[in-house]
Amino acid sequence: MVAWLLMLICLAGAFIAFLAHRKLEVRTALIYLPIVSVLALGLGLVWSLWKNNLATQARLMAFNALGLLFGLTLLMPKLEYYRPIPRFAQIIKEQASATDEVGTFFVDAPSLMFYTERKIFQVSKETDIPEMLKRLDSDGQVYFVTREDYLRTLQGRTPVPLEVIESRPLLQLRWENFIGTGNPPTLRLVLVRKGK
Repeated sequence: MVAWLLMLICLAGAFIAFLAHRKLEVRTALIYLPIVSVLALGLGLVWSLWKNNLATQARLMAFNALGLLFGLTLLMPKLEYYRPIPRFAQIIKEQASATDEVGTFFVDAPSLMFYTERKIFQVSKETDIPEMLKRLDSDGQVYFVTREDYLRTLQGRTPVPLEVIESRPLLQLRWENFIGTGNPPTLRLVLVRKGK
């Protein structure tokens, strides 16, 4: 019974990973290594259950677990390239002065402080929006990270021009993006600064 459940999880996991890869803007063939490993494990379990051979099941599980681990080990460094915060931080370090304010707007990204090596502000509640609007109305320069949809909301509440410096996909799928027909998902993180 456990083997049947594991088999179903493996097959479903491979299918979901494949669909997610197609929806996310990740362009590396290494994504197929863990998918193939999980798929092979599921199919191997089907075959071993059909043959009713526990020794074969154990060997298949060990072999495919190693394949999955190997695939993920190769894949994870490649995915690092697609993470938006390190790239945004690099741009901020190149363009922002020491007196410019840096922060986030309705996005939880504490790693921005680590990568920029500076104190950041965080606007995460509706009650903080007036504080954000005051920042934008000030004379100082402001850089912040937010989602595209949150940026549109903010632009509707301030006359200050907001310039998108960089836009990167958020490696996260909402359910409607996952099962919908649209490619790619709508969620993107943007690095924004006050326009001149």
